[in-house]
Amino acid sequence: MGKKTLQLTPDEPLRFKTGTGVEVRYYDDGMGPLWLFSNSLGVVGIIRAQSWEDADEIVCDEFMPVVTDPGELKEIAQYAEKHDGNLPEGYSYQANATGSGIVSHDPNGERLSPVTQDLLDHWGITYSLSHVQTLGFR
Repeated sequence: MGKKTLQLTPDEPLRFKTGTGVEVRYYDDGMGPLWLFSNSLGVVGIIRAQSWEDADEIVCDEFMPVVTDPGELKEIAQYAEKHDGNLPEGYSYQANATGSGIVSHDPNGERLSPVTQDLLDHWGITYSLSHVQTLGFR
């Protein structure tokens, strides 16, 4: 039997916290399973989206740091000019651009995983719903 992923009904208010009580950023795209985005520093946020692709797009738009340094932007633009508009490794375009429309990735790695109880336990994350004590995994 495979790992069970978390499913919610559309309007359930949901909050996540680390073991130290720090709230985990949460983005709700309305429906679908939950996805956990982490990088080399730990958990960055949790997203509810219909697919991995939708969650990945939300990560770029809502969780990734936007490049704002003029010198860095100039270097990226020069690289893109020489490489048919492709960005250097470690950068990507946002689908819904904010600021420069270019975000930087963690050079030490990132991961977008379906939320399971095992994954929440691994990161020491707890959750709360206003009217339900436990979440249903399928």
